[in-house]
Amino acid sequence: MLERPVMLATLCLGIFAWLSSLALFPGYVSAQTAPVRLVLDFPAGGVGGTGTGDLGLSTISAAGTTSTLVFQELILPGAKTEREKIAEAAVPKLRFPPSTLGAFFRYEDVHFDNPSTDGNMFSTTLKLAWETGKFSFGLLLPYDRLDFQGLDANRLGAIAFGQYALPVSDMLAVKLTLNSNYIHTFIGNSNLSDVNTYGVGTGVALTLDTKRVLTGGAAVSVQYNADDTGLANNTLLLLKVGTNVSVRVGSDVALNLFGVWTYDATAYEGVRSNTDRDFFDLGLDVAWSISTTWSLRGGYKKVLGLDNFDSNVFFVGALTRF
Repeated sequence: MLERPVMLATLCLGIFAWLSSLALFPGYVSAQTAPVRLVLDFPAGGVGGTGTGDLGLSTISAAGTTSTLVFQELILPGAKTEREKIAEAAVPKLRFPPSTLGAFFRYEDVHFDNPSTDGNMFSTTLKLAWETGKFSFGLLLPYDRLDFQGLDANRLGAIAFGQYALPVSDMLAVKLTLNSNYIHTFIGNSNLSDVNTYGVGTGVALTLDTKRVLTGGAAVSVQYNADDTGLANNTLLLLKVGTNVSVRVGSDVALNLFGVWTYDATAYEGVRSNTDRDFFDLGLDVAWSISTTWSLRGGYKKVLGLDNFDSNVFFVGALTRF
């Protein structure tokens, strides 16, 4: 008898968590009246759009963060605990409300070669998913608050996705993911205009579940994005190849080690030939199932391999299945 009130409370809690995170969002109007810091090392299409040929900027640009979010949350997420697998198998046919609701929070500490452009990024994402058998679809609703020495900005958007999972054997499965996205960046600097970024992508993952302690997977994705700055290098084409290895501890905990190699395959104009074209993400996340419907996840990620850029990411989130 308590199931339905708990479901409604969970739905309200997830939506409230996402909306309350927008308290960080000062809004476009207030940003226009705030003092503008006069360090102008960020190009117009930098973190607001596609990175304009600088891979360090691209990793925290609207296009770059979208690509990372899609890969780590949809294409190749961390392993499920035994309890999560039970909850997933019990999901009923397509209905409203969504069968899966999640809220995820992320903090990123960013450093460039020039300390005058360092800063922080605070992010939150609401996930809504409808699952029916082998097929699922839904939305990721990301929000980013960017607080940099040379830039004050806020990003808000939507990522629509569809997934098809095909079991190959009792232990192997292949998952195809398609997505389209739109991100609007509100820029507080009075000399820079707001930026719209949009794109599409796809990814294929192969997962191995031994039905015991050890599980893992590997995936590849391609993501294309463009912004409306009108600059020569206003597109970004990223290829990602990643893998993870997970260990389940009992039925309630799963530890996941992951690594992702990213290659910038964009055909730039007038960019130096020795510019960085690839980097690595290495990290650890831990999943903990509180019940068959509730689970928590948190972890840390480090960006490696870029000469002019350094980043440390901490993340935490909660997910429930109705």
